[in-house]
Amino acid sequence: MTHRGGHTRPFEQFLAALKRDGCALLVTGDEPALAREVASKRLFGTTRPDAETAPRKRLLLTTGKGECPAAYLPGELTGASESTTVVSTTTATRATVARPPAEDPEPRSLAAVSAELHEALSALIDDEPRPSELRVGVTSIRPLLEEYGPRETRQFVSELAETVRGYRGMAHVHYPVADDSPAVETVEPVVDARIELRMRERASVELRWHTGDETLDDGLSWHPVV
Repeated sequence: MTHRGGHTRPFEQFLAALKRDGCALLVTGDEPALAREVASKRLFGTTRPDAETAPRKRLLLTTGKGECPAAYLPGELTGASESTTVVSTTTATRATVARPPAEDPEPRSLAAVSAELHEALSALIDDEPRPSELRVGVTSIRPLLEEYGPRETRQFVSELAETVRGYRGMAHVHYPVADDSPAVETVEPVVDARIELRMRERASVELRWHTGDETLDDGLSWHPVV
């Protein structure tokens, strides 16, 4: 993490608490889908084997027509598995990792989507998960806001956040608008922190944290998504 001043330890403590207790993160930035894909891969975590821990459990919710789930998941994942599930807001059938949902699906109620998410999480988590073992991602809430409105969307994100925190997992929810847009206030109250994205030269992506603590945030700056 790139920083200014003496804020390294407080920020490390902040991150450690998110991983320990579970959290929901709002990922902002009025940038192309590539930025969200790169950040999502990083937030879903590595798929490298670790002899001391069980594999991470991942659930991806796609919300846009024609989205390819594999673009948002770590590169080593080439198909659905016991530890990876993909759910779509636009189809009743779960998509595979390598295949996007149907071209012209029928929209579903958020209640139906929420029910399928809970069913999928129950299938993924068979016992007490380790902190941050569960990773949940939402490709974009913009289609949800357009289809269902701000009230239903915020309730949906709030319930998802509470569920993921209950598993001590980490959820990242993308909203591709400028971080200082008033629209961010629609869901910011129900998440634990924001991550702002920006594209740089040669399609590189950088991020900056917003913790909600102005003193801490003042010491944080941009760094590459790696």
